[in-house]
Amino acid sequence: MEKILNIYFTTEDKKTYHIALSHPKDDLSKATVEAVAQKIVDTRVLNNDKHTLTAFKKATYTTREVSELQ
Repeated sequence: MEKILNIYFTTEDKKTYHIALSHPKDDLSKATVEAVAQKIVDTRVLNNDKHTLTAFKKATYTTREVSELQ
């Protein structure tokens, strides 16, 4: 089963921006993810001309099961 961690941010223009991370650890807490998200906002590493991240909004897991056809 494939798992993806989605981290959502609010932007300066009140829109939502998200990043998706493949194969995250299973035991992540909201506080842990929120702390990392805050570092991303503070360092401005993902900011560009199209968006400026201002705050952590939420985090979700997406799981997907992939089966090869036989």
